[in-house]
This record gives sequence, structure tokens and C-alpha cells, in this order.
Amino acid sequence: LGIGVVSQTSLNWPTIFNVLYTGLVTVRNRFDFGPQFSNGIISITPPKSIGVYYSSFVSKLDIDGNELAGIRLPPVTVPVATHTGWNLRSAAYGGNDGCEAAGSTVPFALDKTTRNAKGDRRLSLSERYNTRSQYEAAVAAAANALSSKRLLLPADVQAYITASKQPIQVINNPTYGNYTW
Repeated sequence: LGIGVVSQTSLNWPTIFNVLYTGLVTVRNRFDFGPQFSNGIISITPPKSIGVYYSSFVSKLDIDGNELAGIRLPPVTVPVATHTGWNLRSAAYGGNDGCEAAGSTVPFALDKTTRNAKGDRRLSLSERYNTRSQYEAAVAAAANALSSKRLLLPADVQAYITASKQPIQVINNPTYGNYTW
């Protein structure tokens, strides 16, 4: 196991109050399991690291910190939060070490005043979507656009539309506390 580093600037990670960006990227060692490994025979146990890492790639981010690569589903194209594929451990459980395979959801502020008070450059919900109806329509449009490209099943389109009509609840967020939108 190794560590790589990707700078905040090169990735376009937004500075978000109470969210630490370390730039650390986990990389995996390549191992030698012995000359017959390709035939299913492991002759070196434990295997030896050969000093080479598998390549790791990191997607560029949009202005909100959401990934640009891949199929961008409605929660990413019509966001209410920044979604990451990584998370950091709390100080009680290893400090700023990566918490493998656990992502983060970092909600947007409810309004501009709250956002500005925290120095959050990401637009708030009220700045992004004038009304809930506008948000719901944007989710429906995003889901239907993916469906028209055969990237989303009709049942999933309906699931996103139904979910968009539910209240968004933020509970015990270290930056924005509790709110329902």
C-alpha cells in the first residue's frame, strides 16, 4: 500500500468549511506470487512487493467538488451536496488517514447568508434552485436525458423523480447543523 498526492488546485477541490482535503490517494503495490501464479499456483507466501504501484487515476471535479468523469447521475448533475468517493477518519480513529471505500456527502448551505458566514464558495440551495418545483423539474429533466441516451432505466427515472419530491434533511452536520428543505 502506498500513498500518492493530488493537489487541491489541480483537482479543482473547493475549500469547504470543516472539510479537510489532504490530497492523499491510496495506491496499490504490485506483488510477486511466484512464477506459476498465472496458472493459479502461489509459490511465494507472503508475496513480495516488486516496488511498483498500480496506476491510480483521479477524476477532475466540477465547481461543487463532484466528479466530472463517467455517467453523471441526477444527484451529481442536480446536486444538493458534494459527493466524494473518499472519507477521512476522525481523530479518534486514526486522524486524517483514509477511510477506504467510504464516501462523503457534504451538504450545501440552505441560503446565501449561511453560506457566506462559513466561507463556502458552493452555491446554497436557495441560490441554485429558486423553488422546490424548480429543483424537482431539474431532476426530472436530468433523469429523462439519461434515459433518452439509454443510460438509465425507466424505473430508475421514476425513482429519481419520486425521491426529488421528498424533503431533504440535514441532521447534525458539523458545518450547517440541522435543516429540512
